[in-house]
Amino acid sequence: MVSMEKMVTVEVLQKSQRTRPRKWIPVVCFIFAILTLALGLLQAVYVFPKIKIFADIAAKLPEREIHVGSLTKLSELMVYAIVPGAILLIDLFALIFTVKMSKYRHPYWWFGVPAIIVYIVMVLMTAFGILYYLVPFMTNLINKIPANILNRILLRVVRYGPVAMSAGFFIIMLFGIFYNVNYPGKYEEIYNLRKARIKSFTTTAERIAYRDRFYNDYKKGNWESMMLDLHYRAFIKDSYEPMRKDSYEFFVSYCCKRDATLKKAVFDQYAREGRFYECRSIYSAIAEKSDVIDRGGKVVLPHFIPDPAEPITMPLLKKKKVAPAPAPLPPRAPASMKTPPNKNLRTWRPEDI
Repeated sequence: MVSMEKMVTVEVLQKSQRTRPRKWIPVVCFIFAILTLALGLLQAVYVFPKIKIFADIAAKLPEREIHVGSLTKLSELMVYAIVPGAILLIDLFALIFTVKMSKYRHPYWWFGVPAIIVYIVMVLMTAFGILYYLVPFMTNLINKIPANILNRILLRVVRYGPVAMSAGFFIIMLFGIFYNVNYPGKYEEIYNLRKARIKSFTTTAERIAYRDRFYNDYKKGNWESMMLDLHYRAFIKDSYEPMRKDSYEFFVSYCCKRDATLKKAVFDQYAREGRFYECRSIYSAIAEKSDVIDRGGKVVLPHFIPDPAEPITMPLLKKKKVAPAPAPLPPRAPASMKTPPNKNLRTWRPEDI
């Protein structure tokens, strides 16, 4: 038997629909993981010049003199304005998808809430850096901040913060890539039954078709189709194995539904022929039996003993047909003492006289 926490019923499927797998999430997260990683590495190339690999890349990037605010080089403009702005734009979409995933699966809020806070902080810090380096009026005003706060905290966050934020969103997007296989532990039994159902198919085409059917049924709420697949073992003919509790409940419910369909077809046929007496007779018989059960009556089933399985030790050989033994002949009559008559000569023996 399966505990209530691990039962798979229609009600459980309905509650878990919000957390269902979604094919688009891994694709989108993969794209933004690549973009976030690329921009984060570009910012790291400029802010970590002492690392050899970054220094080699920076040497190949174009450099020129500019005069924008207090900045005099293109690399400085890239560090404090262009690359951080691009990171904020890309990570805005990454943040939107993080919030969506968190709404679908609440444990993702452990990533979502910090991501929202970090993004807001980095928007403010990037704006602060742009004003400080590109707007001379704001530069003079900001210089009034104590040097230990300005240089050791604010400007360092402006310089290195985009790299850290890119790394954080890259990790979140990695979790999104594995969204469809990293299912909630609360609904683990659904995916265990799904895995068993996939293994029951013998061809790849059948498995692909079932995976597509699983996604589509989960999305549209085709619970009966999902339950028939997940609890397929309950409907295997000629099986003696016991049923799970949830499988048994669905089995009974589905069988009653099919039986009701059959009975309705019978009633409809009687009605088309105008034979309402038979309809009432069927109802009376059903109601009588149902009342007996409601009053505590027990159902007595015929005793069924399955044939024991005979062990086969060697291939079975067809027996040759043997002709039946002939019936014994009746005893012969004693030999006659009479001499057969001679047509040419008529004679008699003494005993013939």
